[in-house]
Amino acid sequence: MWKLAAVEPRILFFLAGFVLYGLGAVCMMLALRFGELSVLHPMLSFGFIVSIFLGAAVLGEAVTLTKTAGIILIILGMIFLGRGSTVTERQI
Repeated sequence: MWKLAAVEPRILFFLAGFVLYGLGAVCMMLALRFGELSVLHPMLSFGFIVSIFLGAAVLGEAVTLTKTAGIILIILGMIFLGRGSTVTERQI
């Protein structure tokens, strides 16, 4: 991984990745203030969907039938979790 950052223009992408990761962590901490961990943490699997599409767009990786089935299962799981959430009032 460090070899990717050795070339000068790519270091900006490398640093941007760290910044975006940090922003994601802050967003997750804010979301945890208002939602349930049992619902929010599995929602992180959406990152796998983004990875598949970025891999196809940037690296030219194939989106196979297995990956498509995985995407569908992840989306269905997020829908079921979202519908099952029962947060009514939160005591602070």
